Amino acid sequence: MTFADTLDALGKYPSAVKKAIMQAEGTEDLVDLLAVLRSNRSKVWDYYKQGSSELETGDTGHQYTVKVSKAATRSYNTSSLLLKFGTAFNKPMLETLKILMAHEVITISWSWTNLKKTIRLYDIPMVIVQHEITDGDPDADVGEVWKNQSVTFDKKEEHADTAG
Repeated sequence: MTFADTLDALGKYPSAVKKAIMQAEGTEDLVDLLAVLRSNRSKVWDYYKQGSSELETGDTGHQYTVKVSKAATRSYNTSSLLLKFGTAFNKPMLETLKILMAHEVITISWSWTNLKKTIRLYDIPMVIVQHEITDGDPDADVGEVWKNQSVTFDKKEEHADTAG
């Protein structure tokens, strides 16, 4: 098989996957197919990351040219920034935080596990409701909406036929 044949086969992979899913729909085969696809997706992504890690913008193949996008990872000195904004706004810290949130400069992210621990530690009552809430909701502290986060597949153990 030539490399051109390999590229051609890889290009046909999505349509082969679609065909397999359509054939498996409504059968137990769908679960097995999706488990294999998920496993392959992880492996393919790892191979892709490994292969693309050394590429630079401008590298060329026979059919494609590379464009590498860059992203910065930033860290923030929160206490310094809040002090600077508080001084500039001439407002108490709570008002400064509200202004910065209104301008979408900052967001507050809650940690459910640590929130529960701290609530218990200080014996603070907390109201949890089973729907979304908004800031300032007088009837709830936390709103919960449950949804599927991910699907995982566990390999069934083969059961030997012990009837004899």
